[in-house]
Amino acid sequence: MAIIAGRNQVLLQRLRAEPWAVPVTILGYVDAMADWMAAADLLVTKAGPGTLAEAACLGLPVAITGFVPGQEAGNIDWVTQTHTGVFAEKPEEVGKMVCELLAPGNPELYQMSARAMALSRCNAAEEIAAAVLALNPRPATL
Repeated sequence: MAIIAGRNQVLLQRLRAEPWAVPVTILGYVDAMADWMAAADLLVTKAGPGTLAEAACLGLPVAITGFVPGQEAGNIDWVTQTHTGVFAEKPEEVGKMVCELLAPGNPELYQMSARAMALSRCNAAEEIAAAVLALNPRPATL
């Protein structure tokens, strides 16, 4: 298992002090987050839109543990309604959900992954740029 605590030094120290029953790699901030996500079977995260979009493009199911009220609440609805992940309303629910999803023979993780890939718009930034450029009535000159 890999845990990336980002810049949260208090969490990083707390995680490193924990006695783990399984092999665990605990890191702080990393530059290669895309590589870690590509190697993962399940992402446990808050409902940040950029992270969820990246996960969907990778076909990476998510377990959402929290959100910024208002701006991220709709992301939870999207994930749960599309069945590309799950939401834990209470932190103590996360471990059980993760264990269930990663249980041998459970097809749910694979199904979530396939749905995420099918729904993702990995070229969205390029599509948005093209739409904005199409609004310009004059062709660009160099």
